[in-house]
Amino acid sequence: MLQCNTPNLGTLTTGRAALSAYLHIRTPHALQCESRPSYEAESIFFCGNFGLLLLEARHSDKVRAILTKMVRVTMMRGAQSAGIATYTPVNSQLVGRRCRVVNGKRTDLCDVLMKKCAAMLKPGSIHAPQLLQGHTRFATTSISALPGCHPHQWTPRKTLREWRQTENGTWQSQLAPTETFITHNGDLDFFELHGGRSGLRGWGLVLYIYTFIYIYLFFIYIYTYIYIYIYTHIYIYIYIYI
Repeated sequence: MLQCNTPNLGTLTTGRAALSAYLHIRTPHALQCESRPSYEAESIFFCGNFGLLLLEARHSDKVRAILTKMVRVTMMRGAQSAGIATYTPVNSQLVGRRCRVVNGKRTDLCDVLMKKCAAMLKPGSIHAPQLLQGHTRFATTSISALPGCHPHQWTPRKTLREWRQTENGTWQSQLAPTETFITHNGDLDFFELHGGRSGLRGWGLVLYIYTFIYIYLFFIYIYTYIYIYIYTHIYIYIYIYI
């Protein structure tokens, strides 16, 4: 059981996400958790990532049960949406397959995902070697909807020239269909590379304006509340004692 000296993880998570999305500020993790090394405490805000590499086909009947357990465990990192991606052979070529779901108010994310991926995870559909990658998500800077659900298709399927090393150590090239799926932790609102920072190009000004509007409305709300509170009590005092 993970215990942390903070009253509201949700508030801290949302605050860090807002700083990352709107201002491109990376904030440190100010959490100290009991019975956990520091590197695990620092990753408490992140979503759940899991994967399975099947090396022997005789264990294909265990894949679904293992993935189910992985989803159940990682749901504590985010139970709003989930997905699984893999590559299966079709006509001697590997083809990417993916299933993703968004959880409802009264549904179990693991049950919903396993039902959606049932055909993909049948023992007859599993081949060795085969890689399966999955993700459970807690939405931060975007709503919990299918477009934000992982795994994301990082590169669309297309034919590219790839190089492979043969058993005798030489390299050979061939044309092959290529596609990539990714899952990640945290928000990819910006990234740093070779000392430079790249992010939400074209949206920075819009996000700053929205942030300003939200802050302005928040202070208007506070001012109105205080105004009504004070004058209401003054009126009651005058009515009773004067």
